[in-house]
Amino acid sequence: MPGVSYIPGNSPLHRLNPVSNLIILICLIILILFFNNPLFSFLLLIIILSLYLSAGLQSAMIIKKGRFLVYFSIIIFFFQLIFYSKGTVLFRVIPQSSPIFPGALSITTAGVMLGISMMLRFLGIVLASLLFVAITDPNKLAYSLMRLGLPYRFGFMFVTALRFLPLFEIEANTVRKAQLSRGIKLKNRGIKGIYTHIKYTMRPLIVSALQKAETVARAMEGRGFGVYSQRSYIDKIQITKKDMVIISGTIFLTIILLFSFTIYYDQNYIAEFVISKFKQRIPSVY
Repeated sequence: MPGVSYIPGNSPLHRLNPVSNLIILICLIILILFFNNPLFSFLLLIIILSLYLSAGLQSAMIIKKGRFLVYFSIIIFFFQLIFYSKGTVLFRVIPQSSPIFPGALSITTAGVMLGISMMLRFLGIVLASLLFVAITDPNKLAYSLMRLGLPYRFGFMFVTALRFLPLFEIEANTVRKAQLSRGIKLKNRGIKGIYTHIKYTMRPLIVSALQKAETVARAMEGRGFGVYSQRSYIDKIQITKKDMVIISGTIFLTIILLFSFTIYYDQNYIAEFVISKFKQRIPSVY
């Protein structure tokens, strides 16, 4: 999905510390992955869409970026619907009387519920991630993480990568137009089309990326980057009391929901799940 980047604004979400937005994103993803109930996934999706509106993002932008996600989520739904055979059979795509694969491709109630759940969870995770990117300044996020203890070398690497992404997108369009002006057809499908794209689009971009990386590395060495263990900051990005309240409330609500889910389904659900995974990783000595 091209064009996914930070959108400046003055909404309450934009004014939060980037670490607060990161904690909210992590908690949302944990809840989406942990709960497989379609109703709860739908409620989380509604909350994420309401956050889009509260951030002042235009509905046209949401529809434009979400169109591809909806198409892909429908594909996920049909894959789960066709290949998950547990549960009560609603109907069969291939009847029992068919001489070829009789009774294959059974549509079941469990397959329908799993398909809806996977579709909603996919939409929730991707839309929450896109919202985080749209409301969070990557520079401020890197500086905030560095102020919390992240080594500034990793922070600089993160900021540099984010700054190069739109540049590579512009170069990709330039290379594509240049190849089309030379009469090279890049819209071919199949294996030949993939090879053409790699040869005439990806290879120039990889060469350009390596040249930029070498230029940046030489500039960093010339300025003595990494000599000192600490660095100075022009902008002072601090976590305010409001951020602390939101972070604490989000984490507390996430723990309460996870605990309630465990009590509702099985009090030892998490413990048994963790123990089973732990036993699978450690081979028996007997």
